Amino acid sequence: MQKNKIIFLIGLCLSLAVGCRPHYVLFIPIFFIIILYLEYSNGKYIKNIIKPVVCFIIPCIIYATVLALYNYLRFDSVFEFGCKYQLNDENLFNYTPHIRDFIIGLRYHLLQIPEIVKDSYVVFSLVGVKNNSHRLGNELITGVIFVCPLSFLILMLPFILKKINKKLKVAIILLTLLFIVNFCMACMFGMVQRYVFEYIYILGILALIVFYMFKKYVSNKNIKNILVIFFLIIFVFTMYINISFLFCPENLKYFLRPENEKFYKIFLNVLF
Repeated sequence: MQKNKIIFLIGLCLSLAVGCRPHYVLFIPIFFIIILYLEYSNGKYIKNIIKPVVCFIIPCIIYATVLALYNYLRFDSVFEFGCKYQLNDENLFNYTPHIRDFIIGLRYHLLQIPEIVKDSYVVFSLVGVKNNSHRLGNELITGVIFVCPLSFLILMLPFILKKINKKLKVAIILLTLLFIVNFCMACMFGMVQRYVFEYIYILGILALIVFYMFKKYVSNKNIKNILVIFFLIIFVFTMYINISFLFCPENLKYFLRPENEKFYKIFLNVLF
């Protein structure tokens, strides 16, 4: 009974996520297949699998009906989420994704090196880089390998998957799929810093899992100590570089609106 409640909650959360990000609908069939796989691999008969499947599908159907009705009444189409009614100058409704935009986004989201603000005398002097080569979104951006250097650890995922149990393996695969989808969507729609938050938290979770599992299976005490020191150094660097981006005056100037300039100056005077 408890398991079916959890499955119902998963279905509900996945459905609600579609209202925020329509492409999350891709994960509903993925989770559905995984539930079937886990139940069937546990040696259960078809009649015993029906109940958890129904618990998963019911919230999906209910929310899909509500969301489709809302879209139809508000935007005249069940498949319209308000894209063509956006009031910015991006003209997203007429934007056609292109592989060139994806490659540009991939390069900047992954590898863009931050710049040091010239003639800056504050501790926090790192700023992202803006490039106008993407057809849609171009803002200050820094590559994730600099913002979250621990992300290199996900390269070890194939080795970790061989040593863990089935349920944890499924969870890691799901997280990896979620990261890949969100990362590709971010690259496709531009170099926008807030898009980084769509995938960086997943990347951080995966990196921490890999680090923990790797440390767990290392028997040599000296190597374990080296791993801990490595982790602390990377953690301190990550904290510094992200705080630097947050409080860098150039970043604040870029993202604060002109009408908030008075508050910006007060903020800088208090901070620095």
